[in-house]
Amino acid sequence: MPLESSFLYIEYLDKWAQNLGWVAYLLTAAAAGAGLIAWFFTLALSARKDERSHHKQKDAVELQQELKRLNLASLWTGSIAVFLTAGAATAGLMSWSFSSAVGAMKDDRARKLEKEALDAKVELARLRKAQGPRMLNIVAFKEKLKGTLRREVEILYQSGDVEAHWLADQIFSALPGSVWSPPNWLVSYPRPIPSHASRADLQALPSILFNAIPPIERITASPFGISIIGNKSPSGEDAPQKPLADAILAGGLGVATSVNSALPDNKLLLIVGPKP
Repeated sequence: MPLESSFLYIEYLDKWAQNLGWVAYLLTAAAAGAGLIAWFFTLALSARKDERSHHKQKDAVELQQELKRLNLASLWTGSIAVFLTAGAATAGLMSWSFSSAVGAMKDDRARKLEKEALDAKVELARLRKAQGPRMLNIVAFKEKLKGTLRREVEILYQSGDVEAHWLADQIFSALPGSVWSPPNWLVSYPRPIPSHASRADLQALPSILFNAIPPIERITASPFGISIIGNKSPSGEDAPQKPLADAILAGGLGVATSVNSALPDNKLLLIVGPKP
């Protein structure tokens, strides 16, 4: 049931529960009144019975008729009291049933509203992340990189992409080293992918075909996101790309790996492409 329709249905049941509650109260009061009248008639009947033995025969006949009337009135008011009590009990039970249903539906509505609010919050966070620049969790990145083999890393980013340059600069700052501290990782400052960059096998292509391939694809990088390129297969546990790739993943970003056999053993290319 749509949420708006459920609101109307709950209000409808709630009104019925309240009305039935009032009916139960009124019937209970009426039953009490009828019971009181029946009790009064019963007392009167008992008193007149006591008087019957002290009157003459003529008076006794009249008294007998009066006793019948009192007895009938007592029976009728007692029956009415029982009927009203049963009606009050039924109305009270229905009111309780409706109130329970309303309570359950309100709880269900509250859960739905809470879920919708949570879904909206998650969607808002997703939209903000999708619209905003990529951010590296530097603490997690550095923690994952501890104790790994030092390597030379050349960082390149998509030319003209400010967001890609921003992310490349984050990675550069997070890596434990730079051109000014060679005892750690030897990391070059990020620069745009050169327009002439290419694998050796693509350089023999006619210029019209060569220029039709984006530079980021000519160097075997993924056209989107982050790529790490080494001179060995990235599938093994000892792959040179693995430590840095694992650190990027720990930092909350996706990463692709590929091979360029022309690279030196101790060198990696880290390519930051456009945001996916």
